[in-house]
Amino acid sequence: MQTPYEPYKDQIGVRLSYLLADADKRRADSLAVIGYEAFKKRAARNRGLKLRTAGGQGNEVLLSWENLPYEWQVQLTDKFGDPKKAVQKNALAKHYARDPKAADFYANYLLPDGKGLKKEKVQEYTTNASVLNAVMAARQH
Repeated sequence: MQTPYEPYKDQIGVRLSYLLADADKRRADSLAVIGYEAFKKRAARNRGLKLRTAGGQGNEVLLSWENLPYEWQVQLTDKFGDPKKAVQKNALAKHYARDPKAADFYANYLLPDGKGLKKEKVQEYTTNASVLNAVMAARQH
C-alpha cells in the first residue's frame, strides 16, 4: 500500500488525493473527507494548509500534517499508520541505490582459505553497504 505522507522541507506533507471525495480526483483508498471545491475555499482561508502546489508530472498538492483538522489526522493515522515513521522510511528509500562498487568488492573478496563468499553473503553485505550509503545521503539533506 502506498502512503499519503511525503517529507517536504522538514515537514510532513499529506497528498491531497488521499483526502478528496470527488470521484475524478481522489484515490481509490481516499478518506473522502472533503470535496475539491470545499478544499480550495479552506486553503484560501488557511494559508498554512498547503505545503506545495501541484507542479509537474507526479507532483500533487501537499498539505501540512500539522495544519490538518485533528479528525483527519486521526483517520489518516488509523488507515495509513504513523506519518513520522512513514516519512522516515520514504526519506531513506529516496536515497537508496544498490552500490555496484560494494557488489563488485564482495563478489571478488577471498577468504583466508582462498574461497570466495557465498552468493547470499555477497548480497547481504552489498545491501548493508547500500543502506549505509542511503543513511549518509539522507543525513546530508
